[in-house]
Amino acid sequence: MVSSWPFSLLQEGAIDVALLFTTDGVIAAEGFVLLEDDLGLQPAESMIPAIATSILTEYDGAIEAVLNAVSAELTTEGLTEMNRLVGYVGDDPVVVATTWLREAGLID
Repeated sequence: MVSSWPFSLLQEGAIDVALLFTTDGVIAAEGFVLLEDDLGLQPAESMIPAIATSILTEYDGAIEAVLNAVSAELTTEGLTEMNRLVGYVGDDPVVVATTWLREAGLID
């Protein structure tokens, strides 16, 4: 299913190294090797929830509580698996996210 650059070039052996996001699901799915950045050339790009304070105020902090609950449960491994399911397998993102939220105990 993956056909976009640089994945196809890695699959074909046309290139040996590519800059990918650590949580890219194709890494594990294709058996690519995640290299250690021992020289610190690529800084961590951690995900954070970002929302306008006006929205937080409008909803009286309820959204902040939801974002904090999701952030507390979401792991790199979990995000990688969801990315694999959506971007590599082709699963519906709403179904994948809903399933994760249920399994994390955040929704019924």
